[in-house]
Amino acid sequence: MDSEGDETSMKRDTGNLSARQLLALPIIAGESSIEGAAEKIGVTRKTIYEWLKQDFFKRALEEARKEYVESGFRTLRLAAKQAADKIIKHLDCVDEKVSLRAAEDVIEFAKEFISLEDDERRIKDLEERIEQAQAEAGPRK
Repeated sequence: MDSEGDETSMKRDTGNLSARQLLALPIIAGESSIEGAAEKIGVTRKTIYEWLKQDFFKRALEEARKEYVESGFRTLRLAAKQAADKIIKHLDCVDEKVSLRAAEDVIEFAKEFISLEDDERRIKDLEERIEQAQAEAGPRK
């Protein structure tokens, strides 16, 4: 048995992640393929597939993927703020075409934002109605 196999079976018994698995999590979470992740980590695909059979590793990977996506959203939020600042700055541009385009963009974004807020309000209202109807109906048998 190779050292990777020993490590996998030993850690499966304890339910703990190995140092290699901990280092591998963000790489696997950010890679589009197991093959690419295995190459970057320096293990075989088989090793990663063995890790994925372990519930504790799968749970940790799900958390790592969630954090990876959330990190991307945080980055996009920051970039959106910078983009909005740039558009607003161009509202006062001396070039009429540039300021007009910026104004159009602001109006479009505002319309989309208002529409999203309306959708959010409608969804919240529907959820409250469902909860109320379920409460009035009583427990299911």
